[in-house]
Amino acid sequence: MKVSTGILLTGVSIVGVGVARVSQEARHQRQRNEATLARNQLDWLAQVSTHLETAATWAPADMEPTAYQAAMGANRLLCMISLRHRLGVISDKHLPHFAQYLMRSPACRAYWKRFSTVREEEATNEGSAKAAAFNAAMKRAYTEAVDAPAGH
Repeated sequence: MKVSTGILLTGVSIVGVGVARVSQEARHQRQRNEATLARNQLDWLAQVSTHLETAATWAPADMEPTAYQAAMGANRLLCMISLRHRLGVISDKHLPHFAQYLMRSPACRAYWKRFSTVREEEATNEGSAKAAAFNAAMKRAYTEAVDAPAGH
């Protein structure tokens, strides 16, 4: 191999590594941003689910503040699992297990029954395949939990 060809190949390799590094850094920054925004949401959900006055301020008119607190506590759990799924900590393969576990809870089922359309609209507006997969897993688990015979 000629020296000039070797230098050219080395240069191309260095550029390739640089592009990969920049791409990886951009992905990590998106993940950090997503985690920060999720932290803000989880903090707010913690407030509304533990402070009756806050729940009374934000509850829909047709919902008691205590019921809203329970629903937002369930939403907090769903948000934590959703974040872990979006960041790749929970795989698509394992997501149904988490969904089934969450939907064993009456509070999670009540939340899903009342607010699932909001989550579906958000996923559609974001165009997020991860959010759509999460919602589909939760919807399946909710349907299975509601249709299951009592005591199962």
